[in-house]
Amino acid sequence: AVFAIASPSSSFSMLAGTSGTIVVTTSLSAATGTLSGATGSAGTASFTVGGTMPLAANQVAGNYTGTFNVTVTYN
Repeated sequence: AVFAIASPSSSFSMLAGTSGTIVVTTSLSAATGTLSGATGSAGTASFTVGGTMPLAANQVAGNYTGTFNVTVTYN
């Protein structure tokens, strides 16, 4: 079974803290994949999601949290 992988737009404000946000740019290891050992809808596959978070010179130290969705669509 072949599938497509999609993450949020490549640059967005994801991490929010008490003193502002950090803009995150995401990247996927692949945009598509194929289930290995697939029979019908069974099988396994792996992919990774990475990202960068450039900090402003005046970025306030603290805890920043956020979430985003990765969507896998079977073709």
